[in-house]
Amino acid sequence: MTNPEALLRRVLWSCNREVYADAAAFDAAIRKYYRDLDVDLERWRGDDLVLAAPRVHVQFMCWENDDQVEPRLLLEASDPAGFTALDLLSQTHNAVARYLREHDATLGDHRFFEGLSAAAGDREVPLYFVDFGS
Repeated sequence: MTNPEALLRRVLWSCNREVYADAAAFDAAIRKYYRDLDVDLERWRGDDLVLAAPRVHVQFMCWENDDQVEPRLLLEASDPAGFTALDLLSQTHNAVARYLREHDATLGDHRFFEGLSAAAGDREVPLYFVDFGS
């Protein structure tokens, strides 16, 4: 089975350094974010299976001091069947937030989540780039 070229394109979220205790806490935060934006909560479909893989690498661009870096982080699905939208987004957010904290790094003004884009090539563990916009 091939992995999707793009994931979570319709999700609205703004990444920051806050680490959420668990998926339920993240789900509550994303629901509040949607309410604050006056966006229909039906648009957030956290229970949908979006990636049928037990693990995924996510890579993103950030700045450490004046250096642009692209860390690659490994995520493991909470369910062996793969990642739901909630599982993938909450793990991506927390992994990015932890990295930013641990490395005193920043996303700059590119903090708005715009989805995940598949990297080219065949891999046992898929690789997706986290797309952030301003």
